[in-house]
Amino acid sequence: KAELERRVESENRIHELESVLSHMKDVSDRDTKDLDEMTHDLVETKMKLAELQGEYMMVFQALKKALTNEKGMMAKIEEMERVVAIGANRAKVEDLDLESPRQISMAGSEGERRRIGAEEWEAVGGDEDEDEEEEEGR
Repeated sequence: KAELERRVESENRIHELESVLSHMKDVSDRDTKDLDEMTHDLVETKMKLAELQGEYMMVFQALKKALTNEKGMMAKIEEMERVVAIGANRAKVEDLDLESPRQISMAGSEGERRRIGAEEWEAVGGDEDEDEEEEEGR
């Protein structure tokens, strides 16, 4: 009789443990599914963040380029305003930030022509004014 009671008790314990094990397995499966969903959401969020960072960098680079261009244009405008204010013939070529033939031709006077060189002066059409003056004098 004692053996039979131990056997029944063991079977009850086995069923109880199987029930606990089944419940733990269900909880584990549910938690694994939740973890998989959270991991998927995290990966999607990281991908969106990377896209936004890429877009941010493109906007940042465009703004940086625009600001650089604006600074350069402002410097050129200020230089041209200075030349206009003091007169093209009075501006020293060394003081000017001459980049284009138009800016060189605005430097104008005979002294500046010698400083920038005859070849550059002719390249910008500097002798045209002298030719016109000679024709008017005749």
